[in-house]
Amino acid sequence: MEKDHDKPIVNTYRPKPPGAGRDRRRAIISIVVVAGMAALVWILLGSNKEFTLLDYTQATVEAQTLNEVLQVSGSIETPLRRSVLAPEEGTLAQKLAATGDWIGAEAGLAVLEAPGLDDSLAVLTKNLADAERNLSKMEAERKFSAERTAIELAKKERALADAVAALERAEQLEASGAGTAKETTDKRSALQEAEESLQLARISAEESLFNYEFSHESTLDSISELIADIAELEERIAGLTVSSPIAGRVLSWQAEEGDRISRYSALAIVADTTRPQAVFQVPESSADRLSTGMAVAITVNGSVWPGTIVNIGREATASDTYGTTVDITVDFSGDHPEFTAGVSASGEILLGTKTEALVLPRGPYLSSGGNRYVYVLRDGFAEKTMVSFGISYGSTIEILAGLNSGDQIITSDYTAFIQEERIKLGGKQ
Repeated sequence: MEKDHDKPIVNTYRPKPPGAGRDRRRAIISIVVVAGMAALVWILLGSNKEFTLLDYTQATVEAQTLNEVLQVSGSIETPLRRSVLAPEEGTLAQKLAATGDWIGAEAGLAVLEAPGLDDSLAVLTKNLADAERNLSKMEAERKFSAERTAIELAKKERALADAVAALERAEQLEASGAGTAKETTDKRSALQEAEESLQLARISAEESLFNYEFSHESTLDSISELIADIAELEERIAGLTVSSPIAGRVLSWQAEEGDRISRYSALAIVADTTRPQAVFQVPESSADRLSTGMAVAITVNGSVWPGTIVNIGREATASDTYGTTVDITVDFSGDHPEFTAGVSASGEILLGTKTEALVLPRGPYLSSGGNRYVYVLRDGFAEKTMVSFGISYGSTIEILAGLNSGDQIITSDYTAFIQEERIKLGGKQ
């Protein structure tokens, strides 16, 4: 039998001692724990490394005299401003002035057409003519009636006198025996009838006069009313040529030629733009520091004009920009141009002067420092310092507490290191 190997067969298996697998796992766990602790130590040591700022800007706290200026915004208004209304319902037939034109007081502004007024005037004129004719007829009839009445009364008075005389003769004849008692009685009856007839005639005359005077007075009243109505209507028709109530510039038209117009609807806006006022919104917290007569620098379209406060409002209004505000009115002092009504304006009001105030230039550090912190330069480092800021004055801001004159601070952005209490400075300033 041939051998298929040259070396003797050796058994290399060695049995593992009890607990060998558990010891190996413990060793692996120990290695992982040690590695984790090492990593933690490295992280902790790394986190304690100081932040180094390589590129920054700086400024020095300075003492200056500050003018406390209140900056406000608003618009230019025209207090002498009128909305011209249509006096009648009708049609806008013609504009006598264009938008932007200057127009004098009582000068024609527009012409309206109201045919209904002309129709009404024609009716009233006819009624007046009829009433005047009726009056003339009434007066003529009264004249004739009065003449007839006078004749009838005279006739009845003569009849009464004749009856009196006849009764006297009858009584005399009866007394002398030439007449009878019956004849006397008949004459007495005739006298009574004559008296009653005269009395009725007089009553009829009085009644006729009363009726005439009543009708005459009523007709005169009607004529007076018609004359007044015609005068009013003629005035309304004359008013269809609408005039401007003030001298001013036509700011806008509210209707176009050919438009149907309701009575008292707006036709145009006219304003005296030569006497403007600036109306500014002032924070309510600053309003009590203002008084009439204070000077205001008014800025419109980049140009500045002097002005004076003439009125301070007594009603507060909510504002998205300033919270609660109060309106102030400012008159222009001296010469000024004619402004466009409603144009935006800004103003500056000097509230006071403060000497030896500590200031810094404004910069990114304000917002990134939460308006509470600055980094003060000290021996190659910058230390986080709490400060209190005051009011901004143009490009500077007042320091109320936390810094001294001569302190230097970083004025560039703090976002990258705002969590650091101290940083190291290096690189370019």
